[in-house]
Formats: sequence, C-alpha cells, structure tokens
Amino acid sequence: MRMVNIIHAKRSEKELTEEQIQYFVDGVVSGKIPDYQTSALLMAIFFKEMTTEEQSTLTMKMMESGDHLDLSSIHGVKVYKHSTGGVGDKTSIPLAAVVASAIPVEPWINWKSFQAIRLKLVSRISLNKSRMIT
Repeated sequence: MRMVNIIHAKRSEKELTEEQIQYFVDGVVSGKIPDYQTSALLMAIFFKEMTTEEQSTLTMKMMESGDHLDLSSIHGVKVYKHSTGGVGDKTSIPLAAVVASAIPVEPWINWKSFQAIRLKLVSRISLNKSRMIT
C-alpha cells in the first residue's frame, strides 16, 4: 500500500477502506509517513469530507494506537475531558464542576491542566504574601 494512492483516493472522493485508514494511522504513529503526505491527506479530507463510517473507523484506529488504562475497578460512570494543549484551559475547571454536580463520580482533569492551575495558585499565593509583607 502507498500513501500516494490513499491521498489520491480521497481527492477523488472515494471512501477510504479500513485497511487504508489503518495504514495511515500506523504510518503517522511510527513516523514512516512524512508530514507533507499527512498534510496532503488531511487537506483532501477537509475538502472532500469523510463519511460517517470513515470518521468512525479513523476515530477507533486512533484510539487503538495509544495506551489504554483499565478503569473497570472504578465503579460508576467514567468521564475524561482531553486538553488540546492550548494556552490556558478555560474549559476543564468549569466542566469538572458541572460533571461533579451531575454524577456521583470524581471528575478527572488532565495533568497539564492541573499543573497550570497549581502554578497559577502558587503564583497568586506568592503575590498575596509579598503584598502582606510590604
């Protein structure tokens, strides 16, 4: 299978097969597919769109490409809100409060978000201490 053929298929508005999508995900994860080919396929997908089946397959293949945690020992509903890594997370904290009030489960917050919040709190405490001393 060649990436060029997958890009051409999507540019020609053909539905990608599960094997083509798997090849793409594996190639991106392993670094075997160059950035320019990844960009070309994503551009073709943007302009020609994906079917619901393609979207579902891509989502599942991406999910299966990463590490998995077994949370079956935690009773109840499990919820995860992923941070996109943008500067400042204005969603996780309010979302955690909403989720915590809606279901009797401790919400999980992305580690990066937690670190950012912790650093903001520490800097505010330091500022308040310096104001009290002066």
